[in-house]
Amino acid sequence: MAHDKAKDRAYYQKNRDAILRRVAKWVRENPERVRQTGRRYYLQNRGKILAKQKQDQLADPTKIKRSWRKQNLRRKYGLTLDQYNALLAEQYNSCALCQESFRADKKPVVDHDHVTGRVRGILCQKCNMVLGFSGDSVERLQSAIEYLRKSR
Repeated sequence: MAHDKAKDRAYYQKNRDAILRRVAKWVRENPERVRQTGRRYYLQNRGKILAKQKQDQLADPTKIKRSWRKQNLRRKYGLTLDQYNALLAEQYNSCALCQESFRADKKPVVDHDHVTGRVRGILCQKCNMVLGFSGDSVERLQSAIEYLRKSR
């Protein structure tokens, strides 16, 4: 008895939303099984997966970097690539603190409040490090400004 793929496709199209909801619910309720299945699949197909990644990277070397950037922005800061680009444009592609334009040797980094997670703007690495090393303390930064003014 042959299996009717056309019938299966028609059933899926008709019930697509319900099927996807049911699968999403199962995935939420069984994270360990999902992880185990993914791990098993990777181990069984590692060679093919790595070969495909290498092929994709050779075809478009910037694709993987863009994909990683997009995922990183979403995961770490809750930003889409469009929101990030809008922030950059709003700041005229320059650091929000020192106002210097971003370039190959002055790359942009997302500045965020470590307590609330709220994105404050996009800074160059040096300015972001200044805020980080100061512990985001306004008092410490003000004291540093006074110190520099006195020494002139």
